[in-house]
Amino acid sequence: MTEWGYGLVVLVHGLIAAYLLTYIKKKASDLATKENLEDLKLQLHETTTVVKSTEQHIMSDVWVAQKRWEIKKEFYSNALANFEIILDALKVVENSLKPSENDRPQPSKTLVSEKEKMIKSANSMLENEVKTIGTLFLDKEVLSAIDRYLKAEERRQAKIDLELLDPDCTDPSVGEEYHSWSSYICHQLAECIEAHRLLVEYAREDLQVMWQSDNRHSKNYDK
Repeated sequence: MTEWGYGLVVLVHGLIAAYLLTYIKKKASDLATKENLEDLKLQLHETTTVVKSTEQHIMSDVWVAQKRWEIKKEFYSNALANFEIILDALKVVENSLKPSENDRPQPSKTLVSEKEKMIKSANSMLENEVKTIGTLFLDKEVLSAIDRYLKAEERRQAKIDLELLDPDCTDPSVGEEYHSWSSYICHQLAECIEAHRLLVEYAREDLQVMWQSDNRHSKNYDK
């Protein structure tokens, strides 16, 4: 349970105890007959029943909120892990398309092939997480950030199609871009970096995560 959840339960118990103690003292000072004492017992029983029912509702709400937080945390953790895999793999594939240098030899074909398989697998896992969990528990802006990456190639091709339909377009390289593996990888990498950045931002806000640097900034600001 999160700290605010424990705090809420402690607060409820404190309010209940304070209320009952005040109530008993007030009634006891005014009541002396057996009938009044019986009436006091009945009222206390009814009050206790209502208070316990309220407490159970609060505990239930806290439990539900905690479970939602845990599900979101697992989703963000899995999604970010997949994006890390994709980023690493895309960088390897991108390097394989560049001329080799003394300080940066080209990756082997076997490694590139493995990375391409990892990209497909991670993409598939992202799509599945979004369909099974994301659509139920995550905000639209979070899903939009992931979906933007997953549909990056569709947008790239659509943009090229528009350029090809432009009567003023006479550049033959535009058509070549459509099937360019290098163009595809560069675009995927840029979109993946942006999606990863947005997901980190949304996760921190959604899970109320604060970095140490944020704490230091807050303390310095308060001074």
